[in-house]
Amino acid sequence: MFQKVFLKNLQKTFDLKISKTIIVLYRKCISRSNMDIIKRNTDYALRIIAVLNDSFHTGEFISARALSREAVVPYPLTCKLLQKLQKREIVKSEMGPRGGYFLAHSPDQISFLNIIETIQGPIRINRCFSGEYHCPLRGKCGLHDKLGRLQAEVVNSLQNSKIGDLGSKNEEFLKETKA
Repeated sequence: MFQKVFLKNLQKTFDLKISKTIIVLYRKCISRSNMDIIKRNTDYALRIIAVLNDSFHTGEFISARALSREAVVPYPLTCKLLQKLQKREIVKSEMGPRGGYFLAHSPDQISFLNIIETIQGPIRINRCFSGEYHCPLRGKCGLHDKLGRLQAEVVNSLQNSKIGDLGSKNEEFLKETKA
């Protein structure tokens, strides 16, 4: 239903003649497209940060291996994600037998947006909002303003969502993964 409405609106807006071939191609693209805003590696990084959040107030360091186990993330990927997070100064590390990783800042200062952009780059609802892409319909498209507001709302919401906001559900998740 959505596809038919979308295609009809597209046809009216841009005065396009849409053939059956275009409709079939569009449907194939929609069914194959991955519309995840948060990618798998970013989800893993958020889980790692959630574990570090739980240990922040105790001042305890957690090894990469323990983070991998507790966040249920493959160890090599945990190491790679920790490197990215450390480069952006979201986490710090300490060497030695009692060393490990810890949050570089208070969980109330680390936004979901910081972590997402560190791992996967900027959030974009559509490529029109990439500084690199020059849309041929810019200034003519009725969707641009609406999607722009939606883009701003998503970014603002992620910026205002802090790691410190994680609570008992995170603790329950971690207990379940250990069992």
